[in-house]
Amino acid sequence: MSKQPFFSRWRIWITRLFCVAIVGLFLVSLPAWHDQESLMAHLITPLGLILASIGAIGRLWCSSYAAGNKNARLLREGPYSLTRNPLYGFSFLGGLGVAITTETFTIPALFVAGFALYYHFVITEEEKRLQVDHGEDYATYQVMVPRFIPRTTAYVEPQRWEISPSALRRSMGEVIWFVIAAVSIHALHDLRGVLSLPTLLVLP
Repeated sequence: MSKQPFFSRWRIWITRLFCVAIVGLFLVSLPAWHDQESLMAHLITPLGLILASIGAIGRLWCSSYAAGNKNARLLREGPYSLTRNPLYGFSFLGGLGVAITTETFTIPALFVAGFALYYHFVITEEEKRLQVDHGEDYATYQVMVPRFIPRTTAYVEPQRWEISPSALRRSMGEVIWFVIAAVSIHALHDLRGVLSLPTLLVLP
């Protein structure tokens, strides 16, 4: 197997640093939508929680196929028959959900821009690695399955699938953070006054 390139190897840590920066911005900002009484203002947080939950459940679904198999074989079943990058797709939905719970347009926009820019390089590097590791099989897979937007007509699901319990357990610990982050950000809206956090910006 080929060595993971830079963007893929440091993907988790760079993502965490980006999230810390976004949370830091939120902590010193006042969301413009928080005190609004419009229908949109009341729907934003539930929408964010729903997307964060979908992202968490979707990543767990992907992990049930990838756990113990990702580096051993070319995954083409289950969510990997819908799109070549289902794990990143659900990560996008989950992260967007967390960003939406900030009740701003600015932070979700920063998340979308940062995700699109950074994961473009991650996916491109991984495609090159998979091409080296799997050759013609991956070239065929690229033709049959879209890169990011799911195609439901190509769905394939096996009757049985072997996984690594320890790898799946680690994945379960990772995905719960989407929901925890969304709930925590929502709670910080109400704790701003108690914590006496400074307001340096008002974010639309």
